[in-house]
Amino acid sequence: MKVTPDNAAGRDKNLSPRSPSTRTLDQAAQHASSIIGTDARPQQGGAPALIPLVVSVADAGLLLGVGRTHLYALIGQKRLVARKLGTRTVITMASIRALVDEA
Repeated sequence: MKVTPDNAAGRDKNLSPRSPSTRTLDQAAQHASSIIGTDARPQQGGAPALIPLVVSVADAGLLLGVGRTHLYALIGQKRLVARKLGTRTVITMASIRALVDEA
């Protein structure tokens, strides 16, 4: 692969937009605040923003600032609660908040 400014760091420019490695810190912070509902301004129609009960493994890692390996280690230590929704693994927001509160 020829090195260009787009892939100088060894990154494939075709990575999905959800990949944390392609996000800037500002984009990650904005995404995290949208996940946890810190922006409680009314949405269109006047309804308040919904706060999710569960988040994906990738989003949980983004919220906590840890990688997938560490996230799965926390699940193995029973410090985070993971559930399966079909084939998808999700982490409960309650367990994420409890983990942060115990720190």
